[in-house]
Amino acid sequence: RFDTARLKLFATQQNSSPVRKQCHFNKDVPSTDQYCILGSSQQPKTIVWGDSHGAELGYALSLYTSLYSVTYSSCSPSILYDFPPQPHCKDHNKQVFDFIIHNKNIQNVIITARYDNKAAEELIKYKANLDDQIQILHANGKHIIIMNEIPTPYFNIPQHLAKTKDLNETFTYRPKVFQHFKLPSYTTVVKYED
Repeated sequence: RFDTARLKLFATQQNSSPVRKQCHFNKDVPSTDQYCILGSSQQPKTIVWGDSHGAELGYALSLYTSLYSVTYSSCSPSILYDFPPQPHCKDHNKQVFDFIIHNKNIQNVIITARYDNKAAEELIKYKANLDDQIQILHANGKHIIIMNEIPTPYFNIPQHLAKTKDLNETFTYRPKVFQHFKLPSYTTVVKYED
């Protein structure tokens, strides 16, 4: 029998964005009119562009501001990124990129992805492409915010904490991806832990 605190931890496994089904994509190339506008009814000045790791981030941020949420499973936001299991990823990203460039209301571009599942060579290629994207976005008046890697402990946290005696246990995560890369000074990198 588990106490109330541990039952609450188990319940967090089911937490996800309540708009995930209609706002998160995983096949084909969704049209731009399918991009979700979350938050207030004001015209969004922010877009969250990412893989599935951005779905809950977009929803959480929409509690504070109006934004577009454009996330796609296993599809890191890169106009040159081609992921074989997602044959439409590259086309999707190109469309999102063009949407951002041509939408003069968008001022802030939040880029987020799972980086820890990429091999070192793939990550270097991704970063090189990201640099090019950032330069173009910046030249078009966009402020770029890159979310560093989401802390991933590689085990089920609620189940682990439910079995441990110390509910204040800390976990060790992989090194932060973007601490190893130099990004332009006009780019903001946000860490989840701070």
